[in-house]
Amino acid sequence: FSPQSKDLIGLAGSTIERGRVFEWQVVEPLGVTVRTADSVYSRKLTILPYQEVVCGHRSGDWLALVGEPGFMLCDTGHRELLKKLKTTQTVEQCQMKVKLRPTTTTVTATTSTKTTSTVTTTTVTVTPQTTSTSTLALTTT
Repeated sequence: FSPQSKDLIGLAGSTIERGRVFEWQVVEPLGVTVRTADSVYSRKLTILPYQEVVCGHRSGDWLALVGEPGFMLCDTGHRELLKKLKTTQTVEQCQMKVKLRPTTTTVTATTSTKTTSTVTTTTVTVTPQTTSTSTLALTTT
């Protein structure tokens, strides 16, 4: 490549021009599934929530993520799931954005006796800066 040519980098099956990649926002209220390959039959990795922003390159109906593994369906044919934003990021910025994304884990436990049943749900959300925990206990007799 000459200095005037395009600097092309291949990541996750995508092509990135000059080291920049577009951001995409989840516009589906129920979130969008991230999969291991660009197929609805491939294994689910996670579900990204409404309004989450990711970096990626569109290839057909799929977004190949940059900075993290996976593919997301852009639309269902009649419903938009992801919206392309006008902003771009470097590959390094995309990777940092993933590291700063909060992770949430929910655990539900049920304990029972002959007369009562208690369901306890604990949700832990972790970000690099903070950790918050909420617990909900419901007892029925």
